[in-house]
Amino acid sequence: MPLLLFFACAPNEATTTSTPSSDPCPADAVALVDEVPHLTLEDAAADAVGGGTLLLCAGTHEDPLDIRDLLGDLTIGTLSGEPDVELRARDLDDDPYPALYVRSTEGAAVTVRDLTIVEAPEGVVIQGRSVVLEGLVLRQSLGRNNSKALVVSAEEDVLLSQVVVENNTLPDAFGSVVQVRGAEVLVQGSTFESNEAPFGALGLFWLNEGAEVVIETSDFVGNVGSGIGWIHDYADTTLTLRDVRLIGTSGPAVRADSWGKVYIDGGVIEANAGGYAIETEKGVDVEGVAVSISDNDRGLIAGYDCERYDEGVVSFYYSGSYEMCL
Repeated sequence: MPLLLFFACAPNEATTTSTPSSDPCPADAVALVDEVPHLTLEDAAADAVGGGTLLLCAGTHEDPLDIRDLLGDLTIGTLSGEPDVELRARDLDDDPYPALYVRSTEGAAVTVRDLTIVEAPEGVVIQGRSVVLEGLVLRQSLGRNNSKALVVSAEEDVLLSQVVVENNTLPDAFGSVVQVRGAEVLVQGSTFESNEAPFGALGLFWLNEGAEVVIETSDFVGNVGSGIGWIHDYADTTLTLRDVRLIGTSGPAVRADSWGKVYIDGGVIEANAGGYAIETEKGVDVEGVAVSISDNDRGLIAGYDCERYDEGVVSFYYSGSYEMCL
């Protein structure tokens, strides 16, 4: 069941700091919706409910961009086409807001490009028929009430391309820094680094509900505090890792529950503390170029079904005993 989150509406006033840019932004405007200028993010959000293109003017915007009940496909980006926009949502009346919140109730697709989200009390929440995030940067956010810094939920496909999630802290003991739900999920060329979640969190990167997931040419480095795996897939998810680096995480690097299956094609899993390199209930296939697995706290892949492919050494843990697949 898709995760539905509700927050209070944003205030009327705009707080925007302009920076020198080549974007053709009209005087005093903070955004354009289908080429119509708006003086506040709230007005721009109201105009964008029907869908279209919302382009933000260069600078730092301290009010949230809040679009709920989206009716038509929407693209959000920067007017200049360059990554020259920051969203920094404030705490208002002690009630934190996501810096960027978009929710469709009518099956609309959502695309977000080249935005930087910094120090947001509730991070980013995107829900739609399909979701594309390209060039999004999320750093130093908390996910305080939401228990997540980035939530992406789609009925169909999810694409995360060139996304950077770094230095975010999750204060809640039950949650995940990143939660992604979709029928098919592709993560490519992205970086997840130096994020923190307390012991017992549901994985810092949590995938759920029977998805087909491919993560390729991406880095997971120096993430701390997860008790159930940095990449955690659940409920019959199939997870494929291609040339992925999982280095210096806390807890197992990958955890697959409820008959999730993990396929690995190349990459590096090393120097992870507090668990096996990979734990899975359905098994691990190491295909193609063997993954380099070294210097982990327990140094093993754990699972019920296990095989050995080329240089990929696989073992499993069951009922308190260890057994090697030789």
